[in-house]
Amino acid sequence: MYNNRMDLVIVPQRLNAVRYIEDVLEECLVPAAIGVGPGFLFVQDNARAHSAAVTRNFLRENEIEIMECPAISPDLNSIERLWNLLDTKVRNRYRAPQTLQELGDALKEEWENIPEEEIS
Repeated sequence: MYNNRMDLVIVPQRLNAVRYIEDVLEECLVPAAIGVGPGFLFVQDNARAHSAAVTRNFLRENEIEIMECPAISPDLNSIERLWNLLDTKVRNRYRAPQTLQELGDALKEEWENIPEEEIS
């Protein structure tokens, strides 16, 4: 979010549209959109869970405006640039994560350590 970092959400199973709606959109996005109010604009890529009809319907019903971006275009979608930065930070750690739990912890820690200027 502009000038406000949201928590990184780790989805423990394979992400599908239903899990995306329940674990990410309902839990995190809708409350954030309500907090921001009118003018909230959501950016996501074209991953299957994001572009599924059920997801688009959920966003429309909750009046969440979406800015469409190509799936792999870091120049047009800042999310891709941030994923690359986060990936690099986790790969460059002194000790590589050995389990899924350690990977999730490392991702959250590195996410929190990215300066706000690099996210905005």
